[in-house]
Parts: sequence; C-alpha cells; structure tokens
Amino acid sequence: MTLFRRNTSSRRWRRPLGVAVAATLAMPLVTIAAPETATAAPPRQVPCGQVELAPVLKTDVTDTGQQIQQKADRRGVYVPIIMVPDYHGRAKHDDSRTGDFSRPIDMGAGGPAPAAPRASLIGQLQQIPGAAVYTFDYRTSAGNWVDDPGIGPALGDAIDCVTSALGQKAILITHGVGGLAARWAVGGQVEGRDRGSQVTTVIGYGSPQTGSQLAELLNTGVGSTASEPRTVLRLLVSACRALKPAVFTEQAPCGFLPVQAGAFARAGGDAFRGQSPQHLALRPYPNTVRVHAFAGDVVVNATNLGWFGLKPFRANDIPLGDLVSSTASTTIQALSQLRASCRFTLDAFGTPAQSAGIRLAEIGAQGAAWPFPSTIRPCFAPSLPRVSQFADRIRELLTNEIRNRQPLDLRELESLAVPSVCGHPAGTLVGGRLPGIAPGNGEVALASTLDPNRFNDFTSFGDLTGDGVADTVAVLKCSTAAGPGADVVVAYDSGARLLGSINLADVTGRPVNEIYNVQVSRGQAIMRWRTTEEPTTIETVVDAEASFTFDPNTGLRAGALKSFNVTGPVGKLLEKIRAGRSGAEVRKLAPPEIITAMITAHRQTPFGEATCYGPSAAPNSNWPEQALDDYDDWPPQDGLAHGDRFCLIALPDGHYALLGMVHTGFSTWRAVEFRLPERSSTPGGGGLFPGDDDDDDDGPGGIGPLF
Repeated sequence: MTLFRRNTSSRRWRRPLGVAVAATLAMPLVTIAAPETATAAPPRQVPCGQVELAPVLKTDVTDTGQQIQQKADRRGVYVPIIMVPDYHGRAKHDDSRTGDFSRPIDMGAGGPAPAAPRASLIGQLQQIPGAAVYTFDYRTSAGNWVDDPGIGPALGDAIDCVTSALGQKAILITHGVGGLAARWAVGGQVEGRDRGSQVTTVIGYGSPQTGSQLAELLNTGVGSTASEPRTVLRLLVSACRALKPAVFTEQAPCGFLPVQAGAFARAGGDAFRGQSPQHLALRPYPNTVRVHAFAGDVVVNATNLGWFGLKPFRANDIPLGDLVSSTASTTIQALSQLRASCRFTLDAFGTPAQSAGIRLAEIGAQGAAWPFPSTIRPCFAPSLPRVSQFADRIRELLTNEIRNRQPLDLRELESLAVPSVCGHPAGTLVGGRLPGIAPGNGEVALASTLDPNRFNDFTSFGDLTGDGVADTVAVLKCSTAAGPGADVVVAYDSGARLLGSINLADVTGRPVNEIYNVQVSRGQAIMRWRTTEEPTTIETVVDAEASFTFDPNTGLRAGALKSFNVTGPVGKLLEKIRAGRSGAEVRKLAPPEIITAMITAHRQTPFGEATCYGPSAAPNSNWPEQALDDYDDWPPQDGLAHGDRFCLIALPDGHYALLGMVHTGFSTWRAVEFRLPERSSTPGGGGLFPGDDDDDDDGPGGIGPLF
C-alpha cells in the first residue's frame, strides 16, 4: 500500500539503467467477455394510474432502418422515463401519432434537418439499453392549473408507483405546461412529499418556469409602458383570429397561438402568469435533481414597423422565446440548454402615414417567403420535440445517465485485462493486482485498489468511443525491483474490452509521473498529474495536463501537453503584495504572517521580479552569485519545511529576498517561508518562518523551470 504513496519511500527508489518503458498508444486490444444481462425481456406495463408503457411503433425504426428492439441494461434492469405533455395533456403513443412526443423527428436547429424523418422522440429513447418509456396522459384535466388532482398530484402518485415497481429512480421529460406539473410533483408541493430521492433528471422542452408570456396578454398596455414581446404577440394572435374561418394545423402559429391564448384567458388561466399566487407558490426542484432545458428562441426585428409615422417599440429586436414562453423562463436554472433560433422581420404595408397591415418574414430563409400563419418552424413551442439535434442531445444525456448507473462494478474493475507495463507481461488482474510477479520484483495494480479513498480520482466514466455508452478510464500503478514506474492510464468500453493505454512517461519524457485525477467528458478524457525528473530527491515539481481521445485504428491518442509550475502562483502572490492586499484570495497563497511581512518589506524597499529555483542553493545551482552569498548553503538541514522551490525576489540594492514555496496539489503552491538577507541595506533583515538558522549543509542541486 505504501509502495506508491507520495512523499514516502517511493522517492528513494531509482529506475535501473537500461530498463525501457514500452509505448502503449497503439497496442493490440485484449478482450474480456461482457457479463451477460439478467434478462432479455422487454420492459413491462405497470398498474400505476395515468401512466402507460409506450409501445414500439412499427413505423418507428432506427436510423439504419432496423426495427427497434428494447433491451435491459447490463444488470437486466430498466430505468423509467416518464413523458409529461404540454397543456393539452395528450401523451398516448400510438399509430395516430397525436401524442406530444409521437411525431417523427424531422426538423433541424443549429444544424440541418434530417434527410428523412427519424423515429419519434419516444422511439429514440426506446433504443437506449435500459430505458423503459412511459407516457403520462392528463387530457381529461387539460387547461387546468397543475394542482388539479388529475395533473400534478396524479403525476406524483405515478412517480411513486413506477419507481417502486421498477426499483429505479425516474427521469422526466416534459413539454410546456408539463414542466410545471413535474415541478409540482417533484418539488414537494405537498409537505413531506419531496420526490428528489425518486427523480434524478428533468428535461424540459419550453417549460415556462417563471410563467408564460402568452398568459400575460391581458396585461399588455399601449405605448411606452407596453411590453414589446406581449404587444407583438397580441398583434400576431389578433391577426390569426382575423383569418377565421381558415383552419390551421395545431403546430402552425395560427393553429396554436389563438387556442392557447384562449385557454389562458378562461377562468383559472391567470394561474399561468409568472406573478400569479399559484405560480409563485410552486416550489423549486430539489437540489439533487438535474434540470436540462431545450428552448425556442424567436427574435422579431420591427425596425420598419410604425403607425401614423410613430415607432411603437423602444428596441428593434424583440425576443419572443418560443412564442408561448420567453427563453429566459424556459431555461432558468438549467444545468445545460440548447436553443432553436429563428429571426423574423415585422413590418407594415400600406401608406407611410397610416399602415394598413403587418407582414412577418423569416430572415435567412432560402427561397420564397413562407406565410407566417401556416408555417411550422423548429423554434415554435409545439415543434420543439421534433428537433433532431435536441433528440440527439437528450439521447446522449440519458444514455450516459443510465449507463453510469451501472458502470463496471468493483469486481469487474479488479478483474480487467491490462497491458504490459514496467516490463511486466500483459495479463488479467485478480483483486485489482496482476498475479505472477515474484516477491521483490515490483507490482502492477489499479491505483483505486491501492488507495480506495481516491476511487473517484483514479476512475471515471464517460463516452469515449462515440457509441452513446459510457466507457471506463482507470489508472494503473506499476513498479520493478528498482522502484516505481510512471502511472499508466487505461480505457475500457462498456463490455470491459481494453481500448488502449497511455504511459505518462511517453507524454513527458520523464520517469516520475503520478496521477492526480482523470475525468471523461464529451468524447475526451483529461489527465492531470505531477512529473519530476529524479525520484531520489525532492525535485522541482511540475504539474501536467493533457487530454486524450479514442481512435478505432490506433487506440488512445494523447493531445497537447500543458504544464504548470510555481511561477504562476508566485506572480499572483507578488501582484497582491504590491497592491497591499491581504484578503481571502491571497491567504490561499500564504499565511497571514508572511503576507504582512512581505507587504511591510515591499513598502520599505520595493520588490523587483522573482525567479524561482529548486530545491537548493548548492554551488552548482543556477542561483545568482549574490543570492548564493546572501543564503549560503541553503536550505538549512534543521528538519523544518523550508520549501520545495525557492523564489528569489530582486531588491533595489542588488540583494535578494527569498520565498520558500511548497507544492500542495495540482497547480497549487503555498508560501511557507519569507526571508530578507541580513547583509541587505533593507531594515529588519532576517527570516520569517520556519526559522532563522541558515548555517547547515547544502541540499541537492536545483534546476530552473522545466517546461
């Protein structure tokens, strides 16, 4: 266990001459059979009130044209995903495709629309291993505020029932008013019924968390006190109503705007306003629930609009959100968000003195202008569940969450195949260690086995291969009879197949490389570690960072190397000292006593530039001659912590102040000693922490910055 512990005997061991460390960036893959799932049965219907298991529609197929096959995760488990629709309450998934999440994915935002319609959002989710998709239909209560027994309370009961039946926490996907119903059910609206322990994630399409601007239409004024977004919406709703008896599809502006505005205008509809007592009483989601938002972002330019020669708006660009709710309302407090953006021009036609009508045209649209009343755009509220990029992002989020609920367990991690490291042959771990190495000849082991308390530092889960399933990144420690070797980062897919490995010595060209942590995010992993040249002394420490990605042809590929040494923190400390600062930020870099002493010294004799060396002032070091004279045989051998590196601060009289810095973590240093030379003309020369004795023997020779 102490074999690899920093600041212990590992510093005293040397690597024998002639021992080569083989590069492992493109080594052959070694495989382990993936554990069998407990069952191949599809998800099951559960008798839980208004929720219903969504069937797989024959017309919903994969992007390659295959029939969708539902399957459990590696544990044989299904995670419930509950779909909560907009104000109309329709969620039932069937061949009529009238459910809110049943229409094909056929629109693009921030990218092209699909060449051919894709499976519906429900069909997309049904392809995730371990996903059981349920719909919550509340059409019999549609139009009522979310405290209606058939909406919020019924959804809460459904969450209780489904999570109990499947033994897994639920994920909610909501649209519009469905997001308010989810907040009512999850946020503990009924005392003692906080469902933060039963729901992990809520994804909202256009959910009006701070109220719907369409519900505010009755509050719209005229002139300089008016709300521009509400005034424009009122114009659009009025224009749509003037087109009667024409009939429009419910996803077109003149199909949904008058209908939803009319619903909000009925008795009880004022609850959907942001400042209504009902809305203000909604509790927020518990802190344990992750919220992601997908929003419409319509902007109307009204530069040329006017009546009787007057411009009615203070701003030319007027944000309308998804037309039903503002973008700010639908994205507030979201952990992540994506938007579908559209820009329109709104102008008048008729005579300059008195306009006779208004005209809306999309900016940047190719070809002839589309008629606004009947045009369906991805930025409009009803269309959001049809956007391809949104569906892909949701599928990525939920695939990772479900996969991360069942990563390689400890037994699997400690039974992984490992490559050849430190000259030991490739093999399979047993209990986290490579068997067959003779006593005294070193060891190969998982870093998390040697130090279980740092499991999260040494192990990370995320999608490296781009298949939508989380992979595993881990750290190997290795040693020989002569001492420890460099850490090795290894990656495995969800079936425990070795994807490749990176020996950190191959990245830095240095023998000593010890990982701080690894993290996986968005297709790449980030490694952070410390590296030194010589393990037998307290050598200059450099922190390093590099990313790596997976290439199916070559394995893991390390990216550009970044390095961090003591000069950055020292420069920041001196900047604060020169400004006379002694607050919390500078106290992270030095204790108050040293800060006070440095500020006082700088006021008496201004500090020049600092140059850092380490770890000693031996005659063969790079210290200036005057500094060697000022601090002869530094540091003293008195058992005190004088520093891992020493920074010399130039003084006006040619002498140097000395600052001892200790490395405390990744790119983190802290001052432990400050001294003024006694031969300096500066008053009050001498040391401050840890002592004033500088008569002891030299330490080992030092070097300057490494990278």
